[in-house]
Order: sequence, then C-alpha cells, then structure tokens
Amino acid sequence: MENEETFEGTLEEQLDKVKAALKRAQKEAKSFRTERDELTTRVQELESGDNTSELKGEVIKMKAEKYLESIGVKDASRVLKYLSLDGVETDEDGKLKGFEEKVNAVKTDLPELFDGKKRTGGAGDAFAGGHVEEKRDPLRDQVRRAMGNG
Repeated sequence: MENEETFEGTLEEQLDKVKAALKRAQKEAKSFRTERDELTTRVQELESGDNTSELKGEVIKMKAEKYLESIGVKDASRVLKYLSLDGVETDEDGKLKGFEEKVNAVKTDLPELFDGKKRTGGAGDAFAGGHVEEKRDPLRDQVRRAMGNG
C-alpha cells in the first residue's frame, strides 16, 4: 500500500505515529464525506427537476444560436455573448419570443455581423478559417440529447 507506514522506535514514538496517521485518515474521510454530500445534493436537484430554469435557459440559448445561424451570422455563439436573453421566452410551439427584436436592434448598429460582404478584412481575419475546438459542456450535451439533437 502507498500509505503504509512503519511504526518503529519506542512505544511513545509508535503511539505518536499512529495518532498522526489516524488524524490524516480522519481528515481524508471528512473531505470524502463533504464531497459525497455535495454530489448527493446535486443528484437530488437534478432528479427533483429543480434545474428546470437552468435547462430552460440552455434551451433558449441553443435556440437563439440556431436562429442567428439561420439568418447568416457566421460566429453565432460569439455574437450571442453580447445579446441579452433576459425576457426571451419560448412559446407553445417552441419558438423564441422577444429575441428577434433584440437581434434587429443589433443588426442596425452592427450590420457587418449579419452580412459577410460587409465584413472588413485585415490581420484579424488571418486565422478565421482555422479549426477551433469547442469546449464540451455536459449540461448543453444533456439538453441536446433530450431534444433529440444528439
């Protein structure tokens, strides 16, 4: 075992080593209990449906991103960071309500984001064609699987 200790020396020295080892084991056990309790709480939240607002927000974000892509925005996820999703809801058909108005407001101020012909070139575009690996978000993956977009 890697935590194996030898208890050599006088009885007092051996007792001190045993007490120190016990203290370390108790500290480690406490950290494991804390981690277990945190994970148990998170599992209960997920099972009880308390995460519906979080999931709803992710669904709205994904639908907003898809909408931006459908109207020709090249970097939809990047543009979405600058658009507020406050007040954006989904209707009975699953379509976004209130998002198109926000997009139109930005479209008038920054038309180059929506029309590739209006984009300006330069050194900033030198790596635009390169492959950028997207970070995986487990919650977003779970929402995509739940929506059947796998």
